[in-house]
Amino acid sequence: AAAAAAAEEGEEEKAEWQRLQREHGVQSTAMDELLVMSGMRAVKLRFLNICTSVVLDKQRGYCLTDRLYNVRLEGNPGCGKTTVARLYGRLLKDLGQQKPPQSVQETSGADLADQGLNLLKKQLADIEKAGGGVLFVDEAYALLSGTIGGQGAQVLNHLLTEMENHRDSLVVAFAGYHKDMDKLFEHNEGLPSRFPETLTFEDYSDAQLLGIFKSLMAAKGGDRPLQFGGGEGEGGDRWVKVAITRLGRQRGTRGFGNARAVRILFDKVMQRQTARLNRAPGADPFTLERSDLLGENVPDLSASDAWRQLQGLIGLASVKRSIANLAELVKTNAALELEGRPLRNVSLNRLFLGNPGTGKTTVAALYAAILRDLGLLSKGEALMKTASDFVGAVLGESESKTRAILKAAEGCVCVIDEAYGLHAGAGGGGGGVRGGGDPYRAAVIDTLVEQIQNVPGEDRAVLMLGYREDMERMLKNNNPGLERRFALNDAFVFDDYNDEELLKILDLKMRKEQLTAKARHMHIMEARLAALAVLARRRDVATHFGNGGEVDNLLREAKVRKEGRRDGSDDAARLDTKLIAEDFDSEYGRQPASAADLTQELFGDLVGCAEPAAELSRLRAVFLHAQRRGLDPLDKM
Repeated sequence: AAAAAAAEEGEEEKAEWQRLQREHGVQSTAMDELLVMSGMRAVKLRFLNICTSVVLDKQRGYCLTDRLYNVRLEGNPGCGKTTVARLYGRLLKDLGQQKPPQSVQETSGADLADQGLNLLKKQLADIEKAGGGVLFVDEAYALLSGTIGGQGAQVLNHLLTEMENHRDSLVVAFAGYHKDMDKLFEHNEGLPSRFPETLTFEDYSDAQLLGIFKSLMAAKGGDRPLQFGGGEGEGGDRWVKVAITRLGRQRGTRGFGNARAVRILFDKVMQRQTARLNRAPGADPFTLERSDLLGENVPDLSASDAWRQLQGLIGLASVKRSIANLAELVKTNAALELEGRPLRNVSLNRLFLGNPGTGKTTVAALYAAILRDLGLLSKGEALMKTASDFVGAVLGESESKTRAILKAAEGCVCVIDEAYGLHAGAGGGGGGVRGGGDPYRAAVIDTLVEQIQNVPGEDRAVLMLGYREDMERMLKNNNPGLERRFALNDAFVFDDYNDEELLKILDLKMRKEQLTAKARHMHIMEARLAALAVLARRRDVATHFGNGGEVDNLLREAKVRKEGRRDGSDDAARLDTKLIAEDFDSEYGRQPASAADLTQELFGDLVGCAEPAAELSRLRAVFLHAQRRGLDPLDKM
């Protein structure tokens, strides 16, 4: 079916072109070349419309050079914009609409904004010297980034003048993404009237992407073309279709590379084949096997060193379950994919919600490595950022900073710590309601929404870390697309550590620093209970308890108190590594209240509290008895 569709592709346009040739004698090698190219139906139809309009103008006796043919070319990379810009100039030459263009000058909006009028005048001079031509400006919207310093504005104003003065010999083609081109044309009111033509480039279909892949196979093989393995049946065809389907899921997203993406895929396939042949030198070098086309099967989590490290971390039960569930979903999708069935939704972009010191940044780095081990990311590194890294100080800077960071994070996990700092209300002046806060932070959010697509095969993950309430406020009061890309229901929740986990963390940190509690069991227990009591008090009063960070603070304070206990400069005392309860809690060891005083303080004259007061007195007696005997009081209680 795909082959039949490919064979029929473009037949209607070819028939119309043959009619124009036959009935009106229209000839253009540029049109001939365009019609044999894959896809681009909208572009082909627009070329044919131009040909028809020329025929009609000739019949009416109109001047053929009165019209403007400057053009906007809109679409993703790799869909032929540069090639079509050249063909467009040749088409106008063939039809007699321009003085024969002999030169095609190619540049970018970023280069023009950076180098200014000097570069533009040089390229226009080259076109004039050649007797006419096409100026192709890729990513023309980048001219906006130079408007603050005047470069972009100067370039645009000078170009508009030259376009008007040389309308019969100069064709200007601006290329880029549709939304960005709209912003450029809205910014300068002189542009829309000078660009009457718009050519829209749709992303290639799976059938077209497959055709490009197979053409690369044929070209690579030389006398003996590459072929698919798999033995009998359609094993190889099925594998390559799965590979192309993976690629095609990014269709419609900003930056999808089309033919360029197919070439990158083909290069990866050949790299995998080379690695496989190195392991099996006798294998056929002209055959592509399943592992070449699709990579290795999804491994078990147990094979991931990063997963084993995560398992060794204290606590984090909820996070560990979430990552295990993600791995199982990836395996399920791998099985569904081979059967050509719809995949389950898997988002690698997640919220990490929790208080400080709960391991969010540590887990973020391990998460990146786990995604690499599962075959979901190519590099698996963690790129650590804060909100301020994204926010610019002038118009357009936030967008460019955000795009640059996300570009650098390809193959990796981009970690935005304290991400609630991107909330549009964080800069003041708007109360956080979208549209009324900081426009530079809002621009970051809008760019993140634009760039993060949550589609399978997106070789990048973004994590937003922060307190739950602040993150919820940010999601609620900003671009609604942000919440769709970072769903609260899929968040990784980092709970505060419980008492047992805090003691484990304390023990671990003490071992790393070669510190111990007092040697006798009684004092070991006292020191740990004293530390836990301090941590519990701090947790009770803290808005955002520091968890592991609070353990660090407590241990640092204990070491300072320990130094204060030293007598003089005794060397043995300096080398002593033992901590006691008073090091953790300066209030520890004071005369305890009697049972009567304690119950009176807690219950006073409350009616009906006799039983709990009596139980408390009993527990206190058990605790003190065990303490006097050098036993662990908790074992007796």
